[in-house]
Amino acid sequence: MSKRTNTGTWLAFATFLAILGSTIAPATTIDVDGGSAGNDFIAPGEVWKFFKGTEPPSTSPNAWKAIDFDDSNWRTGPAGFGYGDNDDATILNDMLNNYISVYIRKEFSASSPPADEVIKLDIDYDDGFIAYLNGREIARANMPGGTAAYNTRAAGSHEAGSTETFVLGTAGELLNEGSNILAIEGHNTSLDSSDFSLIPALRSASNMVRTGEKWIVETDTVTLKGRADAPDTVSVLANGTYADFNAGDDTWSIDVFLVSGLNAITIEQLDANTNVVNSRTVEIMYVPPANHVAGELIGDMTFSGAYIIEDSVVVPADMVLKIEPGTTVLMKDAAKLVVYGRLLAEGTEAEPVRFTRYGDGTSWKQIMFVEAADSRLAHCIIEYADSEGEHQDYYVPGPRNYHEAVVALASHLDIENCIFRNLPDEGANANGDAIAIISDDQDHPGEATANIRGCEFLSIGQSVHTRFSYVLVEDCYFTGKRGDNDDVDLWGESTPAPLIQNNLFLNPEHDDMINPTRCSAVIIGNVIAGSDDHGVVLRDKCSPVLMNNLIIDCSNGGVAVENSCEALLINNTIVNCGRGLRLFDLGRWDPPYSLNPGGGTATVINCIIWDCPQPVTLTDSSNTQIADRGSHITVKYSDIEGGKNSISVSGSHSTVSWGQGNINADPQFAAANNGDYHLKSRAGRWNASGKNWVIDNITSPCIDAGDPDSPVVFEPYPNGGIINMGVYGGTLEASKSPSGLHAIYGGGTGEPNDPYLIYTAEHLNAIGAEPNDWDKNFKLMADIDLSGYSYDRALIAPDVGGDGYSFPGTSFTGVFDGNGHAVAHLTITGKSYLGLFGQLGSGAEVKGLGVVDVNITGSYYAIGGLVGNNFRGRITTSYSTGTVTGYTHLGGLVGYNENGDIATSYSTAAVSATFSGNQKIGGLVGVNAGRITTSYSTGPVSGERIVGGLVGQTTDLIAMCYSIGMVSGDQYVGGLVGDRHPDYGIVTNCFWDVQTSGLESSEGGIGKTTAEMQTAGTFLEAGWDFVDETENGADNIWWITERQNYPRLWWELSD
Repeated sequence: MSKRTNTGTWLAFATFLAILGSTIAPATTIDVDGGSAGNDFIAPGEVWKFFKGTEPPSTSPNAWKAIDFDDSNWRTGPAGFGYGDNDDATILNDMLNNYISVYIRKEFSASSPPADEVIKLDIDYDDGFIAYLNGREIARANMPGGTAAYNTRAAGSHEAGSTETFVLGTAGELLNEGSNILAIEGHNTSLDSSDFSLIPALRSASNMVRTGEKWIVETDTVTLKGRADAPDTVSVLANGTYADFNAGDDTWSIDVFLVSGLNAITIEQLDANTNVVNSRTVEIMYVPPANHVAGELIGDMTFSGAYIIEDSVVVPADMVLKIEPGTTVLMKDAAKLVVYGRLLAEGTEAEPVRFTRYGDGTSWKQIMFVEAADSRLAHCIIEYADSEGEHQDYYVPGPRNYHEAVVALASHLDIENCIFRNLPDEGANANGDAIAIISDDQDHPGEATANIRGCEFLSIGQSVHTRFSYVLVEDCYFTGKRGDNDDVDLWGESTPAPLIQNNLFLNPEHDDMINPTRCSAVIIGNVIAGSDDHGVVLRDKCSPVLMNNLIIDCSNGGVAVENSCEALLINNTIVNCGRGLRLFDLGRWDPPYSLNPGGGTATVINCIIWDCPQPVTLTDSSNTQIADRGSHITVKYSDIEGGKNSISVSGSHSTVSWGQGNINADPQFAAANNGDYHLKSRAGRWNASGKNWVIDNITSPCIDAGDPDSPVVFEPYPNGGIINMGVYGGTLEASKSPSGLHAIYGGGTGEPNDPYLIYTAEHLNAIGAEPNDWDKNFKLMADIDLSGYSYDRALIAPDVGGDGYSFPGTSFTGVFDGNGHAVAHLTITGKSYLGLFGQLGSGAEVKGLGVVDVNITGSYYAIGGLVGNNFRGRITTSYSTGTVTGYTHLGGLVGYNENGDIATSYSTAAVSATFSGNQKIGGLVGVNAGRITTSYSTGPVSGERIVGGLVGQTTDLIAMCYSIGMVSGDQYVGGLVGDRHPDYGIVTNCFWDVQTSGLESSEGGIGKTTAEMQTAGTFLEAGWDFVDETENGADNIWWITERQNYPRLWWELSD
């Protein structure tokens, strides 16, 4: 493709059909003129072959338009053709009253024109015409629709005298290398018309490029010119500005200033009442000459507006290329963007970043990341990359030529809300591939990973291919896949395993949709539908997991397990597939595939396989050299149509283990014919279309029919304490159970080795409603958001109406394992003993738990973000954030630590006492009468009396703790501790920040500057046990990033 280097003004043209109501008006021409001429393929006045329309020009109506038509018997003459208006070189004196049409043909040669060069037809005519290039219609004006006969009249009168330009497309689309033919038929309005003209020329606009419906220019000012064709037009507006309008011939013109990037210019034709009688928008992309980029960047760079990638652009290591929202990156033929540094192409939904071709008929190569810094593509459109190829090429050792549009070698990418389409073009058979994440490149080995979220893959080839790489593919949409590649193809193991989650795979033109090979992928929550092959193929030695997937309408099979793969299928629904589940040996033992021989092995739990002609088939491997030639399946707690007898076994080596709990009963889908596979229930079924719960007159036999050892997880109340079968089992959309009023948690028995499992706010609230369970064991299985809930007492073990100081309620004495999860947005407005837990009793343990963004207000006593009163309980590896407000015994984590233990915990909560006479307020604990070790607080603390950055008052031990929050009060105020018992209040090896707290004094602890508090030596000298040192112990309690932050607890490292 030729390089555009003209910095002067140059031409761009756009042609459109004007719309008036629902009627298509005759073609309107807009000439976007900058002043640069192109090349002539057929110049004005050249000699043509012509035929007088006294009869059809050929026996077949279309033959005369073709390149190979024999026109040797036609007359010859120079253009133009006509009579009566003194503009004709070939005068047709006999046309008046004798014939209404004239046919002309001109052969010309095109020798390697640039593919993106725009071709235009300049023509002056009276009254109408239709033009054909190489047999294909390219332009029509003032003619009725359909095929015109030799005696067809023009649609209306049109006088010659002003040449009009019709932009036809690009050379790559329209012209043949070598011989071409332009054929035109001209028509008069009547036999007795006073004149006729047909004066054509075919040219290129040498500095004009078109990409789709957009036109690319390099000048910031263009002149738009055109002819108004709508009846009664008296003026023309361009983006609200009046154009110069000539009422005599209805022509108009206007100068338009362009900004860098895409300019949308709306042309409106107005009548005398300023009503819009016709309108159209022309899109012009202005690329300033300075925005042409090639070669290696010499520093960080930002693209904004429009940029042209001339050849290959390299982003070196340690450099960043940013691309701003709304930017279009026009990639020239075979251009490539190679990133060793970082690429941040971050558009928005309203203003995406577009990577596209420079002009029609061209295609660019790819964006390649090579050992790059973490990069991000967000809200990008990626199209017209030359990305067709076969991923099987990567199976053979040696150098590789990657063909995908986006390739990551030993790099991490975040690809979010992007659209991949038209790869390599919009053709019906186009099947270019989108993304490759590669960890085993010969020249650039190393871990490659990607998070691919919210993307759309529209009618392309393979969407995602990996080699030994972790990818998260989540909330994406795949449709119309083409070619003999799968939508998502995962090859090789990685740590962690790839996660394919909550995606929609619909109606590929061919092949499977998800295919892990030698890859133990986790495939959860997907809808997979409409394949002419398999939905999911699990291949070679690996242990993939399929859970909560809906697989429907796959002709060959729902799931295939092949070549020694051992798969686990839990809570899947497979419906209307040729074979629900296939286990067999595909073969392909030799290169390039080199698959392991052997049948497939599957364990199937809580699944539904229904309306499949063959629910399950097992076939022996044909390889006689292996020890186990069989395919093997274990089925339990599943609904298989036809039961065990429906399973087809081919060969003597394959086996079926038919376990407990299997049924053969109509699953009672809500509306399978409409794609709703929720289970009917008298207790309630989720209605996906209405987003509400509905009641059925029947209950599915698959409800409460799953494996009793499987947790019910997120199943809503009421549930039977046993998971449902099928795709929605264990999820928030699981159908409710009429027999489930006793099942209030997400699983477990409450015993130490089988704790109650807490997944939802409902489960958490259920703990508070069951005092008899407060001596049991609980385990939090997910973060829980309590937004929308508000309480007037503690959620668990609250005060039940005492005098404010005493606790007449039942203490929590069990074990609550937060499991690294958090409870967010706990809101309480009450009196005393407030927190997630009102009071912990003897033997209670809370660990690994966060309470985030709490908003707790108490009017009296024992108020904390996590616990009101810790009475002989133990709290470890826990934290709080938010605000805590009250009167006395008030702390960010715990209000009153009464003979309890608190260790390796922290609070960032803001703690304040707003009631007159308030006292005993601390950033972590209000009053400590127990033990606090290896903990800290950072939030601001304010009150009147006995106020401390860590603890308000202590009568027991505080060791190896610190605080940094601002502290304010009137009496007994300290940077670390406000008040300390002189005999029993021991504060050892503790510190506070004298600068951030605003206090130089404290009843215990050592005050340090911020710099000293951010230095490891301060704490090491006091015996604190840090990661990577052993002199103070090997427990690795603390870590620090010196000169940047304060000490943090070891378990926070995952943050």
